Order: sequence, then structure tokens, then C-alpha cells
Amino acid sequence: MKFSSDNLRSREEFLTPAFVDRLRQHDSAFDPFTLTDDHPKTFRVGECQLVELGKRVSFDVLLFWKTDTESIQRSIKVDALREDGGWLIETVGIVKPD
Repeated sequence: MKFSSDNLRSREEFLTPAFVDRLRQHDSAFDPFTLTDDHPKTFRVGECQLVELGKRVSFDVLLFWKTDTESIQRSIKVDALREDGGWLIETVGIVKPD
């Protein structure tokens, strides 16, 4: 699961070219998909919002960590763009509180 150029290549078909270019510049210890260096145990897709009809959506992904002593949940926001008949991830970011 650790971010690497190999795992980026295996995910490129699901990402916009601009996002792939930004990820190639990535030099942080944080995984750019989960925005953490401690990978979650599981995830679930949450609320989805239409941003631009037929072209752009934004949705929450809930990340979960569970140990014997605690359970943690955090949300990230994923923006997807419709290109060439398919949906591609354009950005991943922190969910801003309302």
C-alpha cells in the first residue's frame, strides 16, 4: 500500500493526467490517496454531490482505523471528472467542516 511510482502506474487509468503529473512530483511521507502515513483498515464512500451535470462530481470517502482500544474515522474529499466516457479522479483533499 505504500505510495510508489509502481503503484501510481497501476492506478493511472483511474486518474486524470493532471493529477498523475502532480503525483509524480509527490515527495511526502503521506500517501496522496488517503492523506496519511498510517493506512486505514477499511473505507466507505459517503455523500456524493453533483458539481457540474455530466462532467464533475465530488464525494466523501470515510477512512476507518480500528484497534483493540480505539476506533477512528476520518473523511477525505475526492473530486472526479468525466473524460472519454469514464470517471477519473482529479483531486483528493481534506474535508472542510461546515
